[in-house]
Amino acid sequence: MTRQMEKGQFIGRSDLLANVPDSLRDAILSSARMRRVVARDVIYGIDDPIDEIFLLVEGCITVSQLTRSGEEVVLRIAAPGELVGELGILRGEAHSSAARALRDCEILVWSMETFEALVERHSILQKNVNAILGQRIVELEGRIRRITTNVALSRVASELVRLSDQMGERVDGHVEIHIHQEALAQMTAMNTFTVNRTLAGLENQGLLRIRRRCIEIHDTPGLSGLCM
Repeated sequence: MTRQMEKGQFIGRSDLLANVPDSLRDAILSSARMRRVVARDVIYGIDDPIDEIFLLVEGCITVSQLTRSGEEVVLRIAAPGELVGELGILRGEAHSSAARALRDCEILVWSMETFEALVERHSILQKNVNAILGQRIVELEGRIRRITTNVALSRVASELVRLSDQMGERVDGHVEIHIHQEALAQMTAMNTFTVNRTLAGLENQGLLRIRRRCIEIHDTPGLSGLCM
C-alpha cells in the first residue's frame, strides 16, 4: 500500500467526514491547505487566539495543559484522521491548551471562519462535530475514572491498550505505539520512574518491548487482561 493510499484511508476514516457524501467530502478537503510540521514544533500554544482548526493526516500530536507549578500534562494524543483544536469555542478566543508535533506531521488546516461556514452550511458536519465533542468527554471521563480507581499496573495497561487501538501501527506481527515514557506518565498521572518500572515489568512478562520513543505491544490480550 502506498503512503498516499494510507493517508487517504486515514482521512476517509475521520469522524469529521463520517457519512459525508464523496462530492461534499472533496469540497470540504479542498477548502483546507496542507501544512507540514516537524517533530517538537508547536502548532498552537496556550493563550494563542483560536483562528484555525486542524485535521491530522500523518504523524502524532500531543495536546497538553500546564499545572499551576508549570508542569506539562498531556490531555490526549491525536492520531491520523483526528481533528486537533478546541471545538465549540468562539473564534477569536484563546486556546486553553497547547498542541505540539510528537512526530513529523502533515495536517490539513482550515481558518476558523471557513470551518464555521462549512459547519453552518452542512448539517452533517455539525452532527459529526457534536459527536466528536461527546467522544472526547467520554474519553476524559474514562481517564479520570482509571486515574482515581486503578493501581499503576492497570492504569498503564489500560492506556497502552487504548493507544494501541487509537494510533498503533501493525509491524511484523506486533503493534508499535510511537510515544515516549514521559508522555505516557503524564497521561496516567504518574511519575516517569513509576511508569518506567511498570513498563519494565510488563516487558519481563513478554507483553511488550520498550524502544526509544516507541513501545511494541506483543500480547494485546495479555495487556487487556490487566485492565480494570
